[in-house]
Amino acid sequence: MHLAPKLSVVRFAKLQPGDLFIYARRPTNCLAFRGVFKQDGGDDIVVLLGPGLPPDDRLRVMTPRYETVIAIGKEFTIRLPVLPDAWSVDMPPPEVPCLAVVENRAFFRGNIERSLKDFRPCWIDASSGILQYQPPAGITAYALKWEIVLKDTLLENETVVGLP
Repeated sequence: MHLAPKLSVVRFAKLQPGDLFIYARRPTNCLAFRGVFKQDGGDDIVVLLGPGLPPDDRLRVMTPRYETVIAIGKEFTIRLPVLPDAWSVDMPPPEVPCLAVVENRAFFRGNIERSLKDFRPCWIDASSGILQYQPPAGITAYALKWEIVLKDTLLENETVVGLP
């Protein structure tokens, strides 16, 4: 027997920084990303990705609950948009979730506060999971829409989740 796509049910503590997972805690069921505060002693973080989250929860950075999650891992692709209206060279306002693309690297722009009215941005590297408080250095454009793609070699297809 095979399960597809390749997922596993684990405790949050088993995830590594940079892992994608399903946060199955109602009412905020969504895809999420495990990161780490590198500068603050290595504390774990969770970035809620979506889809379907209320505006205050989109890309919110929170302290994890050490509970059961559905692990996807690092075997995912961020599919960038090709439609011109899904991009901006100016940083979007806080209520617009975005993915900063800096040359050839991607960073989730997160909010480390509980609501948009107290918005405090941070940047989480989509490959390493490391959070930084300053915008990444380099030539930057902002994707206003993107997709997470899981490739399933067993079934020879892919699962796509549009975000935000």
